[in-house]
Amino acid sequence: MKKRIIFVDWYDVITKSDAWRYIQKNHPLYDFTQTLMNKLIIGSHPDEKDWMRGCKSTVEIVAKHCPGATSTSGMDIIALEKEQYMNQLDHNIVLFDALRCFKSQGHLIVLATDNVDYFSELISDFAEYDVFDYVINSADVKALKAEDPEKFFGSFITSQNMSFSDAILIDDKAYNIDAFTSVGGQGLCYKYPQDNVKQAMHELSLLLT
Repeated sequence: MKKRIIFVDWYDVITKSDAWRYIQKNHPLYDFTQTLMNKLIIGSHPDEKDWMRGCKSTVEIVAKHCPGATSTSGMDIIALEKEQYMNQLDHNIVLFDALRCFKSQGHLIVLATDNVDYFSELISDFAEYDVFDYVINSADVKALKAEDPEKFFGSFITSQNMSFSDAILIDDKAYNIDAFTSVGGQGLCYKYPQDNVKQAMHELSLLLT
């Protein structure tokens, strides 16, 4: 079987857990995290994409959008996530079993996520981290998957002496899949936990043949 790269999205594919939902209302950082959630993420503020493109740091975002934030509030939020998030994460166990099987067949498993500046460090504490051969985070590569798939994925693909035709993206967002296939890759749209993971992995195995 030909060696392939399997790119896997994070939120709504690997996990449905949102880091900030673990923070209790009596926590001193609760109001800050809720402001960021409601204003940037749910409210689709333009700074959300700049945050995920790595154009703005978490410290800058917190200082700008959270009234009452101190000079250390951004770093405090990062520290809180490192302490709580990965220890309480609900992840897609069936998917990870399948990815380990595909990895044992010689395929590369790469986490590919549009995320914020500290995510790459945060993910290193994840219990299943060893399944990933590499992590690509939009804030690190300064590009979002849908906006510039060649910049987002290209460096890693080239480093393996492979091409987009050798790669498959598993993602919950159709526009990410469309962008990836537009540059020659293959895509599998899958959303956790709504979609049947065993059926999705069967479809993936067909793409790998």
